[in-house]
Amino acid sequence: MLVSRRRRECVKCSRRFTTYERADLSNFYVKKKSNNRELFDKTKIRESIRKAAKGRDIPLSKISEIADKIEIEILDKAKDDVTTRYIARLVMRELNTLDDVTFVRYASHQYFIDDTKECELVKRKIEQKRKEDMLEILD
Repeated sequence: MLVSRRRRECVKCSRRFTTYERADLSNFYVKKKSNNRELFDKTKIRESIRKAAKGRDIPLSKISEIADKIEIEILDKAKDDVTTRYIARLVMRELNTLDDVTFVRYASHQYFIDDTKECELVKRKIEQKRKEDMLEILD
């Protein structure tokens, strides 16, 4: 996480308190599909995952953990602006191991999968992956 927690003491009253310092990402931009650029905002990642996970048994702490992990990965690897598509891929990688329904909801929103044939294709891919995972376990 990109937050530092510090214990401090007031010089006037000697009372101790905690401060939280967060890295300033104001120089970090995301390139949108429309080619516009906007400041990186981790809350958008968290909110898009939360919407996809609506009604699922996924704690908000897990969603925040995923958003933090993605933020750190972007900061570690990105030298220039990142695209929304790159961020979506990182989110889908995390959701793929977390929850299939949330993964499909997120993917359908990001890639505008509104055709039932496309949804069936995604569903078949998930089922195939489950079968492959089961075969690995049984070996």
